[in-house]
Amino acid sequence: MSVARQGATAALLNDGRVLVAGGSVNLAATNFQDLASAEIYDPKTRKFSATGSMSEPLNGATATLLKDGRVLIAGGGAPPAELYRP
Repeated sequence: MSVARQGATAALLNDGRVLVAGGSVNLAATNFQDLASAEIYDPKTRKFSATGSMSEPLNGATATLLKDGRVLIAGGGAPPAELYRP
């Protein structure tokens, strides 16, 4: 993972990879910054790769895989919801 995150959300995609989105990073002892970035974990290669960012930073959101393969990310920040399209 390029950034150690806490409070991120994750969803198992239909192809077996995992979307990890949002969360926060600890910049100092009590200074946290919420993240808009997202990464994909591929268990076959055991590597993370960057993917499109969300429009706003989210911390504590939920991710739900939809039947059509998109991921609904809701809660944890400013926008009411966002869709990730693999």
